[in-house]
Amino acid sequence: MLIWAEKFYGKEFVNFLKGHFDPLDVVFRLANETSIVLLNGGGFGGPEWSIRASLANLNESDYIVIGKAILKILEEYA
Repeated sequence: MLIWAEKFYGKEFVNFLKGHFDPLDVVFRLANETSIVLLNGGGFGGPEWSIRASLANLNESDYIVIGKAILKILEEYA
């Protein structure tokens, strides 16, 4: 997620996110605001600021919806 944040908003924004929010904030917001329930990747050995989605249970179009929802949250933080 920080790769997206830096690509779209720059390194200062990444530092802002890391300094003011917890990586779980994004997955909780995603669940509360969109009913999309994903897991933080840090619990699975991934980067702390990553999000884990199942690649087995969803249609391809579902991943577009998920990506747009994550991007919207980043936009709101920015």
